[in-house]
Amino acid sequence: MPLELKKVTPTRLRLLGLDERWLQVRIEEDPSLLGLGDINVVRREKSQPSGGRLDFLMYDPDRELRYEVEIMLGVLDESHIIRTIEYWDIERQRFPAYDHRAVIVAEEITARFFNIIRLLNRAVPITRITSLLAPTATTSAGSFRANRRLTAIRALERVLLQGR
Repeated sequence: MPLELKKVTPTRLRLLGLDERWLQVRIEEDPSLLGLGDINVVRREKSQPSGGRLDFLMYDPDRELRYEVEIMLGVLDESHIIRTIEYWDIERQRFPAYDHRAVIVAEEITARFFNIIRLLNRAVPITRITSLLAPTATTSAGSFRANRRLTAIRALERVLLQGR
């Protein structure tokens, strides 16, 4: 059977009428969408003592590694970088027996913030994932519905930066 290629155009989730909760549900159903290996969801929307909620706490049982995952639709901003690092540090202190990685998922990470994340990685093991929803050429953005299968969530700039 020949390989079928489809041309896709990256599309913002909000333009499709979808929100962060929709994306969280898709990731909760299939954490492999993040490209981090065979990981399990420990908790979604985990309340933090400092206030706020960690979008996901995930666990890789083979490596005894926990991922503190923050999701942002649109362009990554500084508050999400700070929040991700803060939640990573809280979980790392509460559960020191595990290795921890901070993970930022955003639809777009500008060169400025990409560089900041790279610099911060010297002290914080952080993974950045740029995710885009790309409907196939046969699926128009207007007809795309939340109950349809997520056709593509691509880690275009994913770099797993080794922790300390």
